Amino acid sequence: MSRGPKVNLQSIRQAFISGIFKLKAGAVPTFEYFNVRGYLCPHPTVKDSAVEMEFSNYANNRGLTEDLSFLTDEFFQRVVFSKAADKN
Repeated sequence: MSRGPKVNLQSIRQAFISGIFKLKAGAVPTFEYFNVRGYLCPHPTVKDSAVEMEFSNYANNRGLTEDLSFLTDEFFQRVVFSKAADKN
């Protein structure tokens, strides 16, 4: 079973996903916001398929903190897709 080369997320990512959602009072009692950051990427070896990856958190801050922004950027920079094994 041979595996092809790995594909770096940065070379194929298509859409940046970012959002800040104000929560309704009482929905999540101790937090005011739901913050999201991520990417929608076509899968490198599976046609007509995509992978959505996101980092999200509940917080009282509007948006991600500087530390969380750094952590998410570092994570997305290191993501690598392994190509599927040949079925032959």
